[in-house]
Amino acid sequence: MVMKPYDLIVIGSGAGGLTAAFTALGFGKRVLIVEKDRPGGECTWSGCVPSKALINQAKEVHIARKFATITVDSGAILERVRAVSEHVYEEETPEVLQKAGADYVNGFARFISPTRIEVGDKTYEGKKFVLATGSSPFVPPIPGLDQIDYLTNENFFQQATLPETVIVLGGGPIGMELAQAMNRLGVQVTLVEMMPEILSREEPEFSALIRQ
Repeated sequence: MVMKPYDLIVIGSGAGGLTAAFTALGFGKRVLIVEKDRPGGECTWSGCVPSKALINQAKEVHIARKFATITVDSGAILERVRAVSEHVYEEETPEVLQKAGADYVNGFARFISPTRIEVGDKTYEGKKFVLATGSSPFVPPIPGLDQIDYLTNENFFQQATLPETVIVLGGGPIGMELAQAMNRLGVQVTLVEMMPEILSREEPEFSALIRQ
């Protein structure tokens, strides 16, 4: 059974998907949001929110160490980081989205025609679609990497504690953020970057300053 067509069907409920959905709702459109996991996406669970929470925790430790010798409980810090994500999620739950006027379906969407998708055993029709399915971390083809337990942004913040030592592959913004934060929290960090300089897209003088 096909319901009345939605004005907009948004597949994915990360930052991009939710922005599209709320914008359409603001114009009085009938909106369906389809999400395979939990609303919030990378930003809430494995990107902007937890990374900035970790950076702030590390900054506080870094400042405190200027005045006293302190012991860092990385497990407690990671719990506080996850609590920040959960707090942000309170404004993105399916109940909040439905209260705002959107319909919400949890599951994998599959197109069965240019105007219809299938989620589970139900079919939904839409006049317009927004594909906001996000991204996934690039895992470099390094021999032997598939034989070890490695971290990406998707599982980093789910650790019980931070490791004693870690190798960070990639000196881009995310790698540098995590490397600095972990270093300030007492982790021995080795940063590996294949380009001649870290933060290769930034001004050379800036990159050199950060490296030093």
